[in-house]
Amino acid sequence: MSTNRFIRIPMKKGEVFKLARPKGCVIRAISGGLWITQSNHIEDIFIDKGNAFVAKEEGVLLAEALEASVMSVTYQSVVNVPSKSTWATVVAKVSTLQGA
Repeated sequence: MSTNRFIRIPMKKGEVFKLARPKGCVIRAISGGLWITQSNHIEDIFIDKGNAFVAKEEGVLLAEALEASVMSVTYQSVVNVPSKSTWATVVAKVSTLQGA
């Protein structure tokens, strides 16, 4: 199961935000402008108010505020919920261990 998470980050000019393993994250400039660079990418990305960038790589992503800015990061939070068959296997193993 996954749910979308959203964080809003106010940034001063020159402040840098580092995001590890950002694949699939959406970086949006709510106000101001951002300079984005990501490992394994030759080109840098510049976005201003209202524009967004979707990270396509796992590496490291850096976003620097070109002026006082507010950025948002939307990402998926994966919640590992075992299936019923997994739970049945776990219960069977615990029962076996308790009976031994």
